[in-house]
Amino acid sequence: MIRKKKERANKSHSSMQFSIAVSFSAMAIISMLFISMVTYNQFYTKMKEQTRLNAEQLLSQTKVSFEDYLRGMRRISDVLYYTKIKDNDFTKSNVLNEFNLMYETEKDNLISIALFKDNGDLISAVPVSNQKNKVDVKNQRWFIEAQKQVENVHFSFPHVQNLFDDGVGQYHWVYLLVVQLNLPMMEISDMA
Repeated sequence: MIRKKKERANKSHSSMQFSIAVSFSAMAIISMLFISMVTYNQFYTKMKEQTRLNAEQLLSQTKVSFEDYLRGMRRISDVLYYTKIKDNDFTKSNVLNEFNLMYETEKDNLISIALFKDNGDLISAVPVSNQKNKVDVKNQRWFIEAQKQVENVHFSFPHVQNLFDDGVGQYHWVYLLVVQLNLPMMEISDMA
């Protein structure tokens, strides 16, 4: 009987140890799960915030780069207009040479430079002057918008350049900078 009491005491002692071990293990697992969930939520929140900040910085840098590019294009347009076109007598000088010089200086930023009459006829273009046959400049959106407001700078939406045939079949994505100029027609009526 004493033996049975000892065995019961050992069993009771064993079951108590087992209960304590299970309780501690359960508490440890629950604590680890709780800490893991809190850590994951913090990491996810910080990662989401960092992604948003990176996207904002990228957009800001892109905006600055694009604005610099547009400012550069406006400067090129101003130089062409005020030094090459405005006071130029087209019957006496070769505007093509002037355009070539400007193009060579800025060819990293330009695909082509072109000058059209009000009726859409090509006056001059560099580096290529082979206008595609089926392109009607008068019906191009950029041409119509430019004619509405003389001497205002207009930018087109990005599109594939479709005015000129470059001879190698390349198609460039371009933004057009378009300015309707107020030039006396007698100066350019005999050109092209």
